[in-house]
Parts: sequence; C-alpha cells; structure tokens
Amino acid sequence: MIQTNMTAAPSIRTTELAGIDVSALNFPDTVALLGDWMTGPQPRRVATANVDFLRLAASNPELLRALQTCDLVTADGQPLVWLSRILRAPLPERVAGSDLAWPLLEEAASRGASVYFLGGGYGVAQKAANAAIGRLPNLRIADTAAPFIDWNSEAQAAAVADDIRATGASLLLVGLGCPKQELFLERHLERTGASLGVGVGATLDFLAGNSRRAPSWMQDSGLEWMHRLAQEPSRLASRYLADATFLAQLATTALRERTHTAASR
Repeated sequence: MIQTNMTAAPSIRTTELAGIDVSALNFPDTVALLGDWMTGPQPRRVATANVDFLRLAASNPELLRALQTCDLVTADGQPLVWLSRILRAPLPERVAGSDLAWPLLEEAASRGASVYFLGGGYGVAQKAANAAIGRLPNLRIADTAAPFIDWNSEAQAAAVADDIRATGASLLLVGLGCPKQELFLERHLERTGASLGVGVGATLDFLAGNSRRAPSWMQDSGLEWMHRLAQEPSRLASRYLADATFLAQLATTALRERTHTAASR
C-alpha cells in the first residue's frame, strides 16, 4: 500500500511504501535538514532504503520497526520513485546514501561537526576518512573503526557505542549493510552521543575509492544494479533476483489498488 501522509515533523511529507514512510524531500532540502540535525540537541536516525530494505523488512519485524521509527527514510533507488508514481503519490527524486555522503561531509566541515566512520572491510573506514580529509582539509574526523564482532550481541555492540561516545562525534556514518546498520542505530545511537546517525551501506567503499559508482545515466535510469552486479556477480545475483520479484509484487498490488479505486468512483 502506498499513501501520502505526514511524519512527526509536519514539514516532511512522506509516501508509504510497503509499510515504511519514505521522505518526499528533494535532495537539496534533505542535505539542509541533515546538516541542521547533525548539530542538533537530540539524536536522529536516517536510513537510505532501496528495494532490498523493503523486501528484508517484510519478513523481519525488527528491521521493519527500525525503519518505521527512523526520523527520515530516503529513497535510495529509482525503483522506489517509480513505485511511488504508480499510485500517484510521487516522490520527487532518488536520494541515495552514496550521493549524500560528500554533501554531508561538506556540511560537517562547515559546521565544525566531527565525523565517525564505522564499518566496511579491513582498513576501509580509515581509507574513507583519509580521502575525506584530502578533499576537505577542515573536516574533523572523530575516529574510524571496523570491528569484527557479533553485532547481535548487545554487550559487544554497546561497547562500540561507548567507544564512539568517547570521541565526541556528531555525525556517525555506519556502513555495516542492512539490517545490521539500521538495528545498531536503533538500539545504540543515543548511547553513542552522536546527533545524527546515517546508515550508508557500501558508501564507505565508494569514499575510499575501492569501488566505482555506475555512470550517472545508469543511476538515473534505475540501472545502477547492473553495474554493481557486474562487479560482484556471485554475491549479488540471488539478492537482485529476489528484489526484482518483490518489486514486481509491490507494483502489481499497487496497480490493482489504483484500478480498483478508479473503478469504484
């Protein structure tokens, strides 16, 4: 079901996709809002959701709750924008985590907010931080970490949160993948002391230069998945097949609802 509604912040219009309120803010307004949040008085959680998030949340109540209670969920993927248009509750554009990264780091540098990079493979977070400093010399890096722990262990995850708090970080970028990053932020963001926590998935690899983004025309056409599949076929093939099936089911249901609504008028 897709419907237009309002979040707790009345200035943010959302569209409901598979039970999750996705922000209808455009890209510049999203960056401005998150810039304010990273120096704000209360912790805010942001998820950058794609079809895979929606599919996983459909069978994972903890992830669904984490996404439903986020302060902001953006449409990280053109298919979500297309889906929103089927029932005429359109999102203006995709707002991907990998696109948000540099603008958020620029906001942090201009506001004097320190940044903590969490996740990625061995050395990725530090490499991403080094790249950020190379481009933004005034950026304050609180620290980086890619701990090899059991993220389902409350004690181990809480210890990571305590380490983050000790650095005084304002902006926390978490690249653990879904659902680990969303669950960590839901359970422990307040404990970290950070004002803004954003789940960014593979974005740390992009910042570090370990992976390359698809050309802009592929991103705009909703074909970025093809670029990533060509890079990691063994890891992503089954996931993308499941996502495509789930998306087709959502689109079919949305079209039926739209047809039924039109017929009943």
